[in-house]
Amino acid sequence: MNLVDSSGWLAYFADEPNAQHFAIPLSQPDKLIVPSVVVYEVAKVILRKPARKMQ
Repeated sequence: MNLVDSSGWLAYFADEPNAQHFAIPLSQPDKLIVPSVVVYEVAKVILRKPARKMQ
């Protein structure tokens, strides 16, 4: 089983340089544990940032 904390999810979504470390665990949903507090923390950060305009 894998557990990725909120900083890992945010790095992955933002395609930060260390996002590659989270790619394998996040690509295996059957082995992934996502605590509700992580969902809350990630949603809180995503919802407070303005959306980027797509070109």
